[in-house]
Amino acid sequence: MLSTGIVAAITGALAQEQINIRAIVLKPGYPASALPFVVTVEPCKSSALKRALDRVRTMDCMLVEPLDLQMLE
Repeated sequence: MLSTGIVAAITGALAQEQINIRAIVLKPGYPASALPFVVTVEPCKSSALKRALDRVRTMDCMLVEPLDLQMLE
């Protein structure tokens, strides 16, 4: 079952670093206990994103390591 507050926890970690979210997508077709999230953010400092992802990594809901994929515009 999907734990409540996962999106709030992820967005909270980003907010602590003043990182604005562009979009959040929950990928369909997976069990509720293992839903993959795709979160895209507005341009930000790599160091701030690293700190936010360090917080996300410690969350009990994380089943795999978060991926930081830089997109060039």
